[in-house]
Amino acid sequence: MSKSKSGYTIKKFVRQAHLYLGLASGLVIFIVAITGCLWAFQEEITALTYDLPEVQSQDTAVILPTEAKSIAKSIYPDKHVHGTLYEEETDPVKVIFYEPEPEFYRTVYLQPYTGEVMKVENNLTAFFL
Repeated sequence: MSKSKSGYTIKKFVRQAHLYLGLASGLVIFIVAITGCLWAFQEEITALTYDLPEVQSQDTAVILPTEAKSIAKSIYPDKHVHGTLYEEETDPVKVIFYEPEPEFYRTVYLQPYTGEVMKVENNLTAFFL
């Protein structure tokens, strides 16, 4: 049985199209998988790569949220405080400023026992935004 020239060319074209479309869609799936994995482990990656100021635990009381807010407002007096976070004993207090228009997103890190400003961060330049 002999194959026609046009049948062979169509098969060859379909195989080539299948190959290249499969490679292209495989690349898309690979990129989606990698970025999804990075997003799922963003806290762990940030903890490994980010230099967060560390605090020594003390037996004194921590500053109140209203005190933390007023200390941080001295840095950005005309901006809105979005939230104040107290996490672990060895973590600084985070006072977060956020305004949508014009976009403003900063975090002020405070020493939880003295209220000293340890660091000010521009969150708009962070990797996981």
